[in-house]
Amino acid sequence: MSHLSPVARRLNQKATYWAKAPDDGYGNTVSVTPEVISVRWEDVTEEKLSVQYRVEGEIVTSSARVFTAQVLQEGGYLYLGETTETSPQRLVGAYVIRKTSTIPSLRGNKFENVAYL
Repeated sequence: MSHLSPVARRLNQKATYWAKAPDDGYGNTVSVTPEVISVRWEDVTEEKLSVQYRVEGEIVTSSARVFTAQVLQEGGYLYLGETTETSPQRLVGAYVIRKTSTIPSLRGNKFENVAYL
């Protein structure tokens, strides 16, 4: 039995994911190896289709939402396509994951993982 929603079963795009980099204890971040994952990337360019949510009392508008099979970390990065670049900050088109959510089906046996950029 599949535990993915119908949307998640259609993850027909590739993206590069960098988990949120941990701190080495001295204020420096440790580099994280990028991972290529399957996604469904939806750019949100029209105001009426934009996704808005609250972060610490402020309304934030997302520029894209990305469906994945796995849960991603807020503060990590996503890039549409495959790359071996080790630092997403040096890559044009890499976006910070601002918010994530896992949405269960009504039966609770299938899930959608969504990252908002």
